[in-house]
This record gives sequence, structure tokens and C-alpha cells, in this order.
Amino acid sequence: MRLLTTIAILFLGSNLIAQSNFTKAIIYKADNSRLDCFIKNTTYEGTQQVFEYTMEKGGALKTVRSEELLKVEFEDGMILERYFIKFTSMNLPFISRRKANYASLENNFTGWYMLEKILAGSLNLYLYIDKYEFSHFFYKYTFDSLVQKLEHQVYTTDEGDTIVNNTAFRNDLHFQAVSAGCNEKLLGEINRTEYKQASLLPVFKKINQCMGTIATASNTSYVNKSSLRVGVVGGISATNLTMASLNTGLYPGFDPKLFSSQVSPLLGVSVEIVPGKRQKNYIVSVDALYHNYKAETDSIHPNIYTTTIGYIKFSSLNINPMVRFRLTNKEVTPFIEGGISLRFILDKEDYYLIRTNVDVKKPIFGNKGSSQAFVGGVGVDLKRFTIHARYTLASKKTSTYVNTIFVMGKFILSKKKA
Repeated sequence: MRLLTTIAILFLGSNLIAQSNFTKAIIYKADNSRLDCFIKNTTYEGTQQVFEYTMEKGGALKTVRSEELLKVEFEDGMILERYFIKFTSMNLPFISRRKANYASLENNFTGWYMLEKILAGSLNLYLYIDKYEFSHFFYKYTFDSLVQKLEHQVYTTDEGDTIVNNTAFRNDLHFQAVSAGCNEKLLGEINRTEYKQASLLPVFKKINQCMGTIATASNTSYVNKSSLRVGVVGGISATNLTMASLNTGLYPGFDPKLFSSQVSPLLGVSVEIVPGKRQKNYIVSVDALYHNYKAETDSIHPNIYTTTIGYIKFSSLNINPMVRFRLTNKEVTPFIEGGISLRFILDKEDYYLIRTNVDVKKPIFGNKGSSQAFVGGVGVDLKRFTIHARYTLASKKTSTYVNTIFVMGKFILSKKKA
């Protein structure tokens, strides 16, 4: 029965994972045809230019390239549009660049490329990430057919003693803001604007407001790099302690079932790694969870002059490396997760006491300081807050094993690129 259950779980899991490898999308081709399809999620360098798709889940894969396309709209809100652009790309960090590198023919590229539309309004903002993971920003008014590049160059002088940050893009933003009738306050903000998505988006939104337009950012901004998230955890744990030694006759009159599940609060911290956008259904986390266990029992031996008392108290730190799989691409979605639990006993007190004319006291728990177990669970992802129900299953081959149910919530405090 266990074998059949395991096979069924593996089969279901493999099907869920296979389905998650595709995102529902609409492809608009240059010949004015439209394809309602499922695009395969793949890891790629920079903004995606080649797409593998199938017309139905499980169908044959086909390939389409940027030169054949006009636009791709993903179900999760991401929009890619094709434009003719010119940009400079080189595999050099800014501090190692020289002005001549920007003029070199081998570093300059022109052609039709897919750009991500990260802000839609009267004035639209686009992002292109080259194969070396450097960002290039473009803009276009709705009535225009061509995009304009926001120029930005960073390099070190030939003497190597000065870093030049050529912020020509700010002059362009000034012009757009003045043309839109924006006030001096925004012009001052533009002087502090950096060549980053998080800095440019608010400025473009305000320029649109000056034009009487409410601009909307894409539901999911393109992030091909992984991101690192830190969070705090709180909840409850129900722990069941089983010790084979209690069934050996060493502790007469003592019922091991008296140590049933004990409920206690838990606290912890979590670090998560979220892969790039097209692989975002998989999240790797390491949780550190602290909780307590305390149980005290007594029973009367058949000899009425004898009483047995058992007492166990310990606190533990559980380190849980986990892999979480989100079942849909939506912001609010159920998930399944699995991993291992490394439990470290921080402090403990335990004893078995036979109270007669002469008390006899002996340890129960022994010197066990750590243990390992498998962890499985389900939950709901609510964007920055997740709800988890986990169960740790320890090996019964050991003399003492601890099984725990965790019901907890995790709140994400911060997020940055890994």
C-alpha cells in the first residue's frame, strides 16, 4: 500500500511540475496571425528572443523567433513587443570600461529585438536586458512607431583615476517632463534619478500624470536573475515523542503513550531564493525554527505502594532546507513543499522516577543532541505572506524519534537580487 501511495504521489507531482513548465500566452506574429498557446519556461540570458510553444498542453513543441513576432502577452501580465533598436553591449563591469569601448563596432548592435513593456501610458517605458545582464531602457509615446533609447554610459578615464557617469538620459527626461507641463519639483527629482527600473518607473508615472494619464506598471516586472528574500516566521508546533526504550521493561509501570502530542508556540527566521521570472514557481528556502516540548506524567504501579513519574522538557532548533513548488502562476496560489529537518536539542531535562520507600531515578532521553527527518507540507502563497502546514517524519529505526506538525505563517521583510 505504501508503495502504491508513493508511486501515486510521484506521478501527480511529475504531472504538476510538467504543467508548470509552460505559461499561457498569446503570440502576435508579423504576418498578423495570432496564436493562443503555452510557452515553455526556460532559463535564458537577457530578454527572451526565442520562444518554444505548444498549442495545447502535452502537444508538439514549435519554435518562433523575435524577427517573426510583433508582440507576446503572457497570462501573468508580462508583455514583450518587438522594435528596431541600437544599443551597446560588452562583457565588462562599469569600472573596467573605457570611453573607447562604447565606440567600438564590435560592442554596438542594431536590429529587431523583443523589449519588455514595463509601463503603459501615454508615455511608455521599455526594458531590454542584454546577454551580459546589463539593462537598457527605451521609451515611446503611444502614437509613435519607434522607441527612443535613454542614453547612459559609465566608464573610467584612460588614466584610471576617475569614473565618469554620463547621465544624458536625465536631459531626455527633463525635456519630456517640461513638454508635459510638469512642475519644478519633478525636475529636481529627475536630477537624482538613477539608470535603474525602480528609479525610472516613478518618474515616468509622474510625467504621464502631467499629461493627464494614469500609467500602469506591468503586473510582473522582468527579473531573469534570482532574488533573495528574508522573512520572519511564527506559529505553533505539535510534537510527538516516541522512545523505543520505554517498551523494553526498563521502566516498569510507565505507559509510553502518556507522552502524546504537545503543542507549543514557535518562532523563526527564513531565507528564500526565488529563481528568475520564468522559473519562479520553484522557491528554495532555509528556515530556522525554535520551539519547546514539555511533558510530565505519573502512574500507579500494580503495587499500590509504588508510583512512577516521567518528565521530559527540551527546546530545539529546527533547520529546514526546503523546496517549494507553486501550483499556479498567480500571485495567490496553493503550493506543495518538501525537504529535510535537522533538529538540534539546545537544552533538556528528563528523568524517570520510581517513588517507593527508596526513590530510584534514571534518565530517559539519553545524550541525544540532534536528529534528522523528512519534511513535507502544503500551503498558500499570498505574495509577501505564506501559510504553511508541515509534517516532519523521523526514521523509526532510531531508538528515539520526534515527529512534529508545524502550522505557521511567514512574512517577507525584504527582497533583493541574489
